[in-house]
Formats: sequence, structure tokens, C-alpha cells
Amino acid sequence: NNAATGKDLTYVLEYDGAANQKTETWLYNFNTQGGSCSITKPDGGVVREDFTAPGHFWAAGLVHKTTEADGSVTERLWKQNIPFGMTPPLPSTGFHTGVNTYLKTEFKTEPDSAGNLVKTAIKDFTYDKNGNVTQVAEYDWVAYSSIPRDIEGKPTGVPVGLTPKRVTVNTYYNATPDASNTTIDDPDVYHKLSSPNLKRAIESSETRSDSGSVLSRSESFYDNPSTTGNLTLERKWDSTKGGFSRPLGAGNSISVTHQYDPHGN
Repeated sequence: NNAATGKDLTYVLEYDGAANQKTETWLYNFNTQGGSCSITKPDGGVVREDFTAPGHFWAAGLVHKTTEADGSVTERLWKQNIPFGMTPPLPSTGFHTGVNTYLKTEFKTEPDSAGNLVKTAIKDFTYDKNGNVTQVAEYDWVAYSSIPRDIEGKPTGVPVGLTPKRVTVNTYYNATPDASNTTIDDPDVYHKLSSPNLKRAIESSETRSDSGSVLSRSESFYDNPSTTGNLTLERKWDSTKGGFSRPLGAGNSISVTHQYDPHGN
């Protein structure tokens, strides 16, 4: 609970030969029991963050709602990436902490002129067991009232039947199961002695429209995607050269090559 309560920034404001000393003040209010904190900025605007209060719940300390000074709101839905074979401690044991917590869904809502929250844009993230982002689904503006919520008013997920406006899909050389999976024992997961030194070497990234049409694609090649990880070749689809394909080829892509000395320079 030993937290700063304010900050003063004093400086000399110089303009057209005139110099005036100016002080700007930020005020911080932190409520550990209530699960909220706020920042009052020099212009008087207040930013508030609501987080899960300390306790025995796994999401303790994670910010689930940020309210900006202009009234816009960002809400977050968190999940846990629990390794195969692990049973997190129960709250009844007196100790419980989040296991590899990650941001699953983000809801950004804008208010109308009267300050009422009306329109929400949504981003839904998918990760693998090594914490790599495998998919980002972006949804167009929907009614704020359409977001499903629990009894505390927190979002629980994307509205049923909603179609993403844009989807970005990433693949990795050392692929592992989805972060939500707890039933597959994969040798490439970070906590395994058999896992490769490099676990984040991206293989491809592809963006698709709401109709499923591919808008862009890039591919990456390395000297060794599991050890040294030096990028040797990049390919990006060029629709003016040729139609889309998986994998890309010389006839429909722009390529960039990289060379290294024996030391990786």
C-alpha cells in the first residue's frame, strides 16, 4: 500500500523570448480494497481503472475496465494458459494466483454526446501454449447493450452470431496447442525440457476479410527456426504480380533476403 499519491512537474516554458515557470500536477488515488484507482491529470481530466481486488481469485490485480477522461471505456476479458498436468491451487488453500494470464477479449466503447455508452468495437485474441498470438479477430461497431455480461456487469465474450470484420492468422514453426487446451501434452511447450530454444519464430501471417478473402500474406524463413533464428528470407504477396497461393512463390510475391557471417552478424 506504499503508493505515490501525486506528482509535480515543474519546468520553464519559453516562448518568443519570454520564460515562465510552470507546474503541472497529477494526483493518484489507489483503493486496494475497492479494486479501483484513478489518475487526475493536470487539465482536470480523470482516468479510472477498475481491477479485481486482491484476494484468492486468480484474476486478482488484473485491470478489467479503464474509463478515460473523455468518457470512453475499455473493458477486458482475461483467461489462463494452464499447462498440461497442472492443477492450480484452489482459493480454499489460502493461495491462488493466475497461471499465465492473457488478454482474451478487448471491448472499446465510445459514448454519445450525452455521455451514454453506445457503440463498441471488439478484438478477440487467440494464443498458443507458448504465448504466441495465433489469431486476432476484429469486429465492427456493435451496440454496447448487445455485449453479454455476468451478474457483476463484466463482459463474458463476443455476442453470439457476430462475424469478424477482419481476421489476422499467424502460424509458427514450433506450433503448440491452443492456450485454452489442457488435455494435450506437447513436447514443444515452454516448460518441457524437449522444447526448442526459440519458441516464437513466426512462419506466416495472413489477414482475411469478413468474407474470408485473403487481403495480405507474408512468410518468413530462417537458418534454423529452433536455435539461431536468423531470418534469411521474407516473402510478401503482391497481387499485381499474381494470384494468391499457399505457400507464396517467386511469381506472386516480393522477397527480401538476408545473409549472415558465422557469428550471426
